[in-house]
Amino acid sequence: MSSAGAFPDPPFSAGPQYLEVDLDQAACGPKPSITFRYDPAFPAFDLTRTVTVARARAAGTTRVFLAVYDHFKGLEFSSATPGCVTRMARFDDVKPFRLLLGATLPPGWETLPLHQRLADWEGIPFQP
Repeated sequence: MSSAGAFPDPPFSAGPQYLEVDLDQAACGPKPSITFRYDPAFPAFDLTRTVTVARARAAGTTRVFLAVYDHFKGLEFSSATPGCVTRMARFDDVKPFRLLLGATLPPGWETLPLHQRLADWEGIPFQP
């Protein structure tokens, strides 16, 4: 993974890029979000997406991962007070990864269930 400051122009012809943005939510405003902005001059390729980061239950670093493609322009932050964004990085080589999933990992994610419950989709649990 490459450490970041300003991201140099990547060779997008080589494929997608996978970015990581780390936030210290204690230093962020009330509802931090990250917009992955694409060049509006290419509307057919506008994959702009805003990731709103839910408040973490524990102190620590929240890590946001997202793949970006051709015509990606940069990142925009809301509620980005000093110290909110602690690190930005780009994976050097994504070839070993067959699927680049977007993910938001809160502090202590390793101890949380590795599934998400879709309460609106699930019926009342069966009770014999």
